[in-house]
Amino acid sequence: MAGSKTDQFEIDLLKCISGQSTAGVFGSNVLTTHYALFTVLPTDSTGGTEAAYTGYARVAVTSTMGTPSVGSMSNSSAVAFGQKTNTGTDTIVGWGIFSASTSGTLMYWSDLRDNSNNVTTKTLGQNDILSFAIGAITITED
Repeated sequence: MAGSKTDQFEIDLLKCISGQSTAGVFGSNVLTTHYALFTVLPTDSTGGTEAAYTGYARVAVTSTMGTPSVGSMSNSSAVAFGQKTNTGTDTIVGWGIFSASTSGTLMYWSDLRDNSNNVTTKTLGQNDILSFAIGAITITED
């Protein structure tokens, strides 16, 4: 079967999952979604391993994403996770968006990428904070 989602549906869906109000197909329904970090990447059918260092917590997506356009949106403000306060190191390999602040459904995920779009990792030591600069997180529905 040939076909695809319409551009408007993609925009409405992205607004819904990023906590933005929409008058589209989802009406005023929006989700309270949260960014997460992974030490083992998920796949489309497996959950991966979420970070669990002392100081880690998921970060609310609301107010961090820009307005969707043509099937994608990027973060319009920096996204910072809690400071790692325990000793040792944790290697972060990816990020995701869940439907809740704990548990929930993993809806989007990606490996970490550098400014040249190469796959990378980030090793966190004690007192490190992982943050994503404006435009570093992009979700695409196309």
